[in-house]
Amino acid sequence: MISLSSGEAEYYGLVSATAEALGEASLLKDWGIKVGVQIYMDATAGISLGSRRGLGRAKHIDTLFLWVQVYATKGKIKIGKKHTSEMLADFLTKSVPENVIIKALNEMGYKYEEGQHELALRV
Repeated sequence: MISLSSGEAEYYGLVSATAEALGEASLLKDWGIKVGVQIYMDATAGISLGSRRGLGRAKHIDTLFLWVQVYATKGKIKIGKKHTSEMLADFLTKSVPENVIIKALNEMGYKYEEGQHELALRV
């Protein structure tokens, strides 16, 4: 989808994240595991568009994507705000210091090690 503003792009990101999260929740439900869907964003415009009903002042959003508003207002999903520094997905979208990258990798379960793996090709 082509966005004509950053707010629209943020909303379309919310739509994609919601579709993925609901799909995963449905799969888990099939396995007998019930989970709620909570999506965090650092984008105030995206949160605002997703948390209300209707387009408001937004002019170019395709009404096909307004289903997220229904899920949010009925409480089937929760949309929350986090600061950009807490958004793990953002750490590769801008220039950040090494310690921020290492912190994000640690929070995702990765660990940073110096050197070369023992199975790596030696040149």
